[in-house]
Amino acid sequence: MPDTSLSAQNIADLTAYAGDATSTVPNSQLGKDEFLQMLVAQLRYQDPLEPMKDQEFISQLAQFSSLEQMSNMNENLTENLNWNYLLSQTINNTMATSLLGREVKANGSDVYISSDSSAKMHYKLGAFAETVTIDVFDGSGKKVASHTVDKVGEGDQVFEWDGTMLSGDRAQAGTYSYTVTAVDSAGKEIVAAPYMKGIVTGVHYIEGQAYLIMDGARISLGDVIEVGTGEENG
Repeated sequence: MPDTSLSAQNIADLTAYAGDATSTVPNSQLGKDEFLQMLVAQLRYQDPLEPMKDQEFISQLAQFSSLEQMSNMNENLTENLNWNYLLSQTINNTMATSLLGREVKANGSDVYISSDSSAKMHYKLGAFAETVTIDVFDGSGKKVASHTVDKVGEGDQVFEWDGTMLSGDRAQAGTYSYTVTAVDSAGKEIVAAPYMKGIVTGVHYIEGQAYLIMDGARISLGDVIEVGTGEENG
């Protein structure tokens, strides 16, 4: 009777192949090519008297089919994500240029002051405030000015900073930031949200992303909360 069992050399070959495949491909990340090669090797070295059962073979083919489908899905998903990113970038860039000359309201607290003008600091109060304190900071985070306003109504407000610093000197031209703190008659703090408002005078691109330029400050499109006409109001 012919010897139909796996030879020692065949076993060694199959073991070596499996070892190479699994050593180069992480667990749970076996690719469809490696899977197919291992299936072919299994068929090649199977015992003719005890061939792989139909159900087992069909099961392994189904696994291979699923692997291939998942691989194709991943490739298509990557292509779709890249396409959607480019499309979103194009839409944002188009929107940015359409805002040139328009009045924009955006989240943020940056303000630009020139050497011979004042700067408007916008904020919104959630209720009537007995006292509102506006602190101004330079680019390094150092407080350079502080102003207090009494009895301020609820809603949108604006404080005009003339550029005078705590030292009494005139602030240098540049971009500053500010915080707004408000309390009621009982000394309880109320909501005071700063925001930026002005005319869009330019668009700046960084790594393909568009940013609006307004009063010297750079604004992300995602921070825009309101778009008005070309004339600044308040």
